Amino acid sequence: MYLHIGTDVLLRTNDIIVIIGRKGDADKRKINRAFLQKKQESAQLINISSNNAKSFVVTADEKVYISPISPYTLKKRSKKKDFQEG
Repeated sequence: MYLHIGTDVLLRTNDIIVIIGRKGDADKRKINRAFLQKKQESAQLINISSNNAKSFVVTADEKVYISPISPYTLKKRSKKKDFQEG
């Protein structure tokens, strides 16, 4: 099954480790800032949000996608059968 996380990006749901909401202090916490900085330095941070980040999607290949779609919406999309592999 695939999940559309924004722009033209589809990820296999089996490859998604966690979806973290950006709302509140999530992106301001020291550990999160350090994690995102490390990913940016290693070219593993992919921003598809156009400065409208609502969530971070971490994948099994150690990439982090900054998505313009809320975690709640991504969760709802992951439950749909529209993008199932066949």
